[in-house]
Order: sequence, then structure tokens, then C-alpha cells
Amino acid sequence: MISERFSDEDFLYLKEKIFQLAGIHLTEKKRELVKSRVQSFLRKSSVKSVEELKQKLELSDPTIIQQFVNLLTTNKTDFFREPKHFDFLVEQLIPFWEQSQNRQIKIWCAASSTGEEPYTIAMVLQKNLPKNSTFKILATDIDTQVLSKAQNGVYPNSKLHEIPDEYHPYLTLGTKRAEGWFKTKNEIHSKITFKQHNLIEKTYPGKEIFDVVFCRNVLIYFERKTINTLMEKLHLSLKPDGHLFIGHSESISGTQHIFEALQPSVFKKVVV
Repeated sequence: MISERFSDEDFLYLKEKIFQLAGIHLTEKKRELVKSRVQSFLRKSSVKSVEELKQKLELSDPTIIQQFVNLLTTNKTDFFREPKHFDFLVEQLIPFWEQSQNRQIKIWCAASSTGEEPYTIAMVLQKNLPKNSTFKILATDIDTQVLSKAQNGVYPNSKLHEIPDEYHPYLTLGTKRAEGWFKTKNEIHSKITFKQHNLIEKTYPGKEIFDVVFCRNVLIYFERKTINTLMEKLHLSLKPDGHLFIGHSESISGTQHIFEALQPSVFKKVVV
């Protein structure tokens, strides 16, 4: 039998645990959201009470920890979200790379969610990069469930309107049993590597140094200290002339010594 009890003590514990594991800062306004998600999880899993969930988290059960992180991460995203960033990519960065004879572009999409962002970047580069240039994208997220969806690259036709018509040649529309769905073609899908990575950890997702990092709409869930630490990590992940994109509603104030603002939410690495 499932226990529906959810006390203030439970919320405080879970709030502290998700901050410890993923850097996500939950305010009191999120109490009902956490309660709803946790109780839904209890109804579907072998864990039957908040107390049992807390005990398993204390024992560092890796399966439960991953399920808990997946449960409390937010994954709202769209194709071509905040389109001015992709305009900057086409109008500023591609000519810059061409002038500097950078023929191998490496991009890190650092909070890739269900994949719409890295597939958007891939379509933009595939269409606009010179033919003698190549690119690859590393797409990471802490949530294993959304990474699985992203790896599939299959989306409902209700999302087609998010993608400008000029990019539709990079899509395959489903037929028969797959009708109502579309997927990205292999020329796009093959350019992206999906990998789990926790941004707040001191580890890096690999040995690559990137031309661009997209870290958009994730900083809003972090406290200032976490953001500052993450910016130092992203700074080290970028080439000397590398660029950083964050969400339009986000701020990295206090890190001007390592990033120069070029326009709202677009920054260039400062070599220090």
C-alpha cells in the first residue's frame, strides 16, 4: 500500500538532496510540484512511501538516485527556441570560422533535454557551413530519460511548426504505423553524440575543447555560487576564441573577467 504522506520535513529533505545531487535550487513555491511528482513516482514504482525513498537515497542506491534526479529535473524545450542565437551562429560565427580557416567545428550542448536544441544546431550548421567544413556536437544532460528520447530523434508532427520550412528537407515524415511522427535524417543525427553528464560535478564530459557551448535555460535553476563555479568549468571547456550562449532570461553577472558580453545572452571567452 502506498503512503501519500508528504510533510514539510519531507520537502526540506528532498529539496536539499536534489541540490546536493544536481545543483537544482527549489523554492517553497515548488512544494506542490515536488509532492505531485513524488507521489506519482510512488504509485508507479516499487518504492511505496516517501520515507522509503529517503532511506534508499541515504543508502546511495544508484538506480533510485538516477530516478530521483530524472523526477525533479525540468525539460521544457523546443526546436529553434530563442532564434536570435541561431541568427548569430549564421551571421557572425560561421563567417568568423571561415575567415580563421577553422574547418572542424566542435559544439557542446550542455543541457540538451529531449534533443530539440542539438538537432536545431545540427540543421543550422549543415545548411550554412561551407562544404569544406565539418562539425560535431556533444549533447549532454543529467536526465537519462530525456537523453533516451533525444537519441531516438523522433518527435510528434505537432512540433513541425517549430522548424522553419527551409529545414524540413532534413526531416523524414513517418508513414503507416509511424504516421504522425517525424525524425531527423541520418546526415543530422550522425553529427550528434549523446552522453550523460552532471554539470555541477568537477568532471568534464570528455577531453574535447569546444568552439561553442550552448548552456541555455538551466542556470535559472541554480544559485549564484553554483553558476559561478559552472562558468569557470565552461570557460576551461572553450577554445581561446570560443563562444557561450545562455538563455535570454539568465544572467552570468559577476563573471565578466572570464566572459565578454557580445549581445544579450551571447558571450566570448576572455583569455585570462
